[in-house]
Amino acid sequence: MAADLIVMLTWNDRTVHTAHEIFEECKGLPVQTWGFKDVGMGHDEMKRLAASMKGAGKTVFIENIEQDEDVILRCADLCIECGVDAMTGGKYFDSARDKLHRFGLRYEPTLGNLTGRPAVLKGSIIEIAREAEELGQKGVDGVCIASYRYSGNSVELMRAITKLGVPLCVAGSVDSFNRINEVIACGVSSFTIGSAFFEHKFGDTFYRQINIVIDYLNSRLKQHLNN
Repeated sequence: MAADLIVMLTWNDRTVHTAHEIFEECKGLPVQTWGFKDVGMGHDEMKRLAASMKGAGKTVFIENIEQDEDVILRCADLCIECGVDAMTGGKYFDSARDKLHRFGLRYEPTLGNLTGRPAVLKGSIIEIAREAEELGQKGVDGVCIASYRYSGNSVELMRAITKLGVPLCVAGSVDSFNRINEVIACGVSSFTIGSAFFEHKFGDTFYRQINIVIDYLNSRLKQHLNN
């Protein structure tokens, strides 16, 4: 039933320049996991942001959307340097898994191939689910999927993956309570919200929107426990 909210301080696939200020305003809210992209600010700023998050007791992710092994390995180095808990996104590589696990970081790569602008996820549900199963066997800590950018049935895709037992994070375009309901019903482990908060899909201020989504998740959990 439970699906964890990951707050991403990103908009249009880039970390926002006000990320540190937003986090300082919102860090007291009951959200454990926060993240940002590997682009949008300098490395020193990323290290400072990660340090602030870790200092507040948060679990911290850095996300990339890359396909090239060399670029992904540089992101892994950045994650290690920043002292975060996990690297998410990007194409899977054994080399990235080995490096991250050597330093005690989690690795959650992205399934399938995103093509075009705006990006669209293509491929059959069987193919994408098979990839999830194979990555689970390779020892990843979870997988990510842009299920709401899928050219087919997003709900069927999520269900096909979660039934395999591989922890699934839905990344991107969770921008309504209906979609939150769907990820919960599909047994997803976690989901990210970033751009939707900046576009005020759940209310006015960033702070209030996080509160609204957390309250909604808590109410859903309470309903589930009472049934």
